[in-house]
Amino acid sequence: MTGKPPSSLQAFEKNPKNAAILNHLANHFLIVGDYDKVLQLADASFKLNGSAPVRAEACVLIARAYHAQHAFDKAEEFYKFAIYVEKDYALAHHGLAQLRLMGGKTKEALVHFETVLAAYPENLTALKAVSVSSSCELYC
Repeated sequence: MTGKPPSSLQAFEKNPKNAAILNHLANHFLIVGDYDKVLQLADASFKLNGSAPVRAEACVLIARAYHAQHAFDKAEEFYKFAIYVEKDYALAHHGLAQLRLMGGKTKEALVHFETVLAAYPENLTALKAVSVSSSCELYC
């Protein structure tokens, strides 16, 4: 293959039923804040693919779109479903941990942050949460 690789949009135009491409585009629209497109693309991806990692990623994209819109109950539902699909999916655990912290459920958040640390031992958010909790148990 020579030249520039095709953009996500070009890849989508060539293969609009590729779940990985749909997730990639959904992630782009998440970054730019077009949450309706995120929901549409990630939902289509989820329905097209039987692969657990790709389906879990679609669920997390949906959850993150709801999370960004402060629809926390819906975000929680999709983070949980992503974990159901792919038990140790760190990004889903990270999102659920954030929701637990916001809800004042620190111990529940720590369980999810520990799962994140098992996959990504240098994740700063998880490290901070676990270390603050450990310090508080010792000194509070």
